[in-house]
Amino acid sequence: MKYNKINIYLRQTKLNKPNSGRPQWFDYEKVFRNLLSTTNFNFCELTICFDGTQEDYNEHYTPKYQNQFPFKVKLINTKDFKGESYQRDGSCISGCLVAQIIKNDNLSNDNLIYMLENDYLHQNYWAEITLDLFNRHIGDNYYVCLYDHLDKYLFVQENQVDHWGMYKDLKSKVILSSYLHWREVPLICSSWIMSKELFHRDYDLLSVGMSDNTFCGKISEKHQTKFLTPIPSISTHCQMPFIAPFVDWEKINNS
Repeated sequence: MKYNKINIYLRQTKLNKPNSGRPQWFDYEKVFRNLLSTTNFNFCELTICFDGTQEDYNEHYTPKYQNQFPFKVKLINTKDFKGESYQRDGSCISGCLVAQIIKNDNLSNDNLIYMLENDYLHQNYWAEITLDLFNRHIGDNYYVCLYDHLDKYLFVQENQVDHWGMYKDLKSKVILSSYLHWREVPLICSSWIMSKELFHRDYDLLSVGMSDNTFCGKISEKHQTKFLTPIPSISTHCQMPFIAPFVDWEKINNS
């Protein structure tokens, strides 16, 4: 299968006050602008899944970019959700609702799906690099995250929290694509990219907003699914102290 398009489903919310775990330069609107500016809309389509009312959306920063970039907006409401979910929190429930939207969109088979949270910065050409990886270097049974999670390296730092160091004995298969090295890891964060085929295969788990570690464990055991992250990172979760290494993310955030 040759993939020709990436469908991005961004979870967005009216709540935009950074918590204490964010780097001092973090700003939700800047992160959103970064996504818009680094995305190639020639072969990417962006759908914003906004958790809130129409009034909430109208008062948000997102609408002012609609005349500049070709994205769609679909409203979701986590507060009124009555269905089954892995946990009864907003993040989990929004994952359930986004999965429903993706399923109802009835995408073409040559589309990749990027389920994305609203606190990830990206580097330029992330979409081109992703299509190259899926089309030329890996098989069908892969989930990909663009974030080289710092937890793989924290065992060499001082004053570490007790659970850090869990990957000190990790051995990874490394793949060379046209742009980067990629390595197999035991699990990835839930801003992940998959084929339409895998999305439908795993929909029973995605549709309940299952946590990333539980989800990865289940599909790895059941389907021998593999998970890849790049070295160096082409995206980062903006959460301290887990910012991806070797990239000046503050500069990217402010550019």
